[in-house]
Amino acid sequence: MKKEQKLSQDEESLLQNIKLNVMLVEDDDLLADSIKVELQKYNADVQRAEKPDDAFFLIEGGKLDIVIIEIGHPSINAYHTINAVRTSLSNSDVPIIALVPNGNIELLGPACRAGATSFLPKPIVWYQFHQLIQSMHWRMVDERRNYRRVEVSIRVLCAFDGKKTIGHSIDVSASGLLLKLEEEIPVEKQLAVTFPYVEGLAAPFLFYARVARLLDVSGGGKLLGLDFLDIPAGQSERLLAWIDMFHYIDSTKIENQLKE
Repeated sequence: MKKEQKLSQDEESLLQNIKLNVMLVEDDDLLADSIKVELQKYNADVQRAEKPDDAFFLIEGGKLDIVIIEIGHPSINAYHTINAVRTSLSNSDVPIIALVPNGNIELLGPACRAGATSFLPKPIVWYQFHQLIQSMHWRMVDERRNYRRVEVSIRVLCAFDGKKTIGHSIDVSASGLLLKLEEEIPVEKQLAVTFPYVEGLAAPFLFYARVARLLDVSGGGKLLGLDFLDIPAGQSERLLAWIDMFHYIDSTKIENQLKE
């Protein structure tokens, strides 16, 4: 999605509903509060790290959309933290903005080598701050679209080893789904999944998937974490658009429409 494209009303609504996740490392309380206020304009949830353990928890604990970090923070080594982001499982590609004290040009080289992608001098000039954030905004929203999981309960038909069984999803993302199923399927088993499944009707999605993880559920049944395999580009975009739809209507309405 390009910034210069004219957005439909639904796309504008979607954009407003996608919350971005920001890690902020800044020692100055007043500046940190100001950055949080400015980032509210982008529907951003800003989580501030004030000590190394905080930063490590945020880096390894979930998907970040951007990191803003003060070079020269008294409690957190900025270079080590940037390197930790670049070597993390979920956040290795996120934009990293280094906040550099004005005139300290010698700090730029080490920050760049550690993996920072952009720089802002301190004190911050706010129009420059917004120009930089806006230049990254569409990429961050698109990445969040691909990563986010939407809670949705739909019937899913699973086929493997000549057998078929039906489960209900817990959540769905562009890369997989969490599925509640009565029958246990071994980890690494590959299967075909069809959804939303209504008997006698063609379903919009049929993907191959593998069982990535298996969890027990109280009261019986299993939770299967499925990763989709080799989704064609066109189908991937259709799936994203379908997931976007859950900002406007819930899954029970979709299933009822399919049955009519």
